[in-house]
Amino acid sequence: MTFDPFGDFETQGYLRNFANEKDLEIVRRLEHTSFASGLPEAFARLADVDVIRYDHVLETHRILFDAIYPWAGQDRTQTAPDLAVSKAGGHGPTRPNTCSP
Repeated sequence: MTFDPFGDFETQGYLRNFANEKDLEIVRRLEHTSFASGLPEAFARLADVDVIRYDHVLETHRILFDAIYPWAGQDRTQTAPDLAVSKAGGHGPTRPNTCSP
């Protein structure tokens, strides 16, 4: 069973990727390529940040994955408001305002 939070895997591919790709191995490679090519910009943007805020996390996600996902960098409450994503045993998603070391 494929993770399909949007319910449109057959028409939009895995997680609504730009290529409408359904093959998870191909999607994994596309994600890796997008991530690797975005790293320099992500590091540069965060280099002068004293306190990482939630908007920095979203911007970093956009930089790293916008080559594959049209929703990259958007808050889940906007892209999937009825979907609560959490790790096994977790209590659901949270949106902290800041992240500290």
